[in-house]
Order: sequence, then structure tokens, then C-alpha cells
Amino acid sequence: MFKSSLLIVPMLGCGLLAGALCWQSSAKANAGPADISELVAGCYTADCTISPQVLGPDVPPQHTFDWIRKDYRMLFTLSPDGAIMSSASQDFGDTDDHLFGPVHGAWTQSSARGLTFVRVGFGFGLDGEHVLTWKSNGDLEFNGDLSGGFAEYVICAYRPDQDPFDPDEEPYRIYDGEMKFTRFGH
Repeated sequence: MFKSSLLIVPMLGCGLLAGALCWQSSAKANAGPADISELVAGCYTADCTISPQVLGPDVPPQHTFDWIRKDYRMLFTLSPDGAIMSSASQDFGDTDDHLFGPVHGAWTQSSARGLTFVRVGFGFGLDGEHVLTWKSNGDLEFNGDLSGGFAEYVICAYRPDQDPFDPDEEPYRIYDGEMKFTRFGH
């Protein structure tokens, strides 16, 4: 009887260990992708292309967007806590009749190497009047070493009296965009 109880203790210990390992393995499998926020934080340069998708019925005459370039360059910074800031080659006088200010936004991790983002910016007439607000939603996918990648996004333009965060607001112009981006610095 003493010998059989000596076998029970190791068997019980092995059973508890196996259960703990299975639980830990299951928890890791359900935890989602590893956090890459510290790894992708940094500065990037991007080559972007946009193309008009829809011109709504209420486009103000001065907002026909004939002046927006199809191709442009962008600089953006990702912070490890989920902030994104950017500026583009057309922001400060690269258009005939509008200026754009800096852009702010947020990102969240969506896959092992992917981020989903939203950015918001303002457009101004040459006299400084606020003439539009735009919002961009998209997905960034990093390459294997996280040094760059590709993104697809949608830009929606709104009149100054519209709220771009109100799901009932209809943008008066929509663009599809894509970019190839590369990290610079360390």
C-alpha cells in the first residue's frame, strides 16, 4: 500500500503539470498576435497614390478637388502608444488654392504585422479660412522585418459644418489610396 501511494504523488504531480502546460498553451493561442507597438514605433517616408471614388451631389464649387495630385509623398510617425502624426508634400502650398495642416490620428494592431488607423486633418483656403475636414481610415501591413510595407486607405472629405466622426454624415468626396512606406532613422 505504501508503494502505491508513492506512485500516486508523482502521477498527480505530472497530471497537474500537464494541465498547467495545456492551460498556458491554450491561453497563448487565444492571446492574439504578439504586441509589435515598440517595434514599429518610429518615422516613415511614403509614396502615396490617390484616386477619386465618388463625387457627392453637394460639392461646393470651390471644392471640386481638381487641384489634388494623384501622387504625393508623406512623412508619418507612429508612437508606441498608438498615436500617428503625418504631413504630406501637398500640405503647405503644393496646391493652387488650398493648404493643409498637420494630421493627427490613432492606430491599433490588427494582426501579427498589421495596423488599422484613422487620421484627421483640415484644409484651408489661401486666406486661412477652414474649407474642409477630411478623415482617412486604412490598414498598414509591415514586411517581415518591420522596416516598411504597404497600406490601403480611404479618404473622406467633409464640409466644415459636418462632423467626420458622425456615422450619419455623408462625405462629399471619397478617395481610394495606397502607399508604400519605409522606415528611416533607427
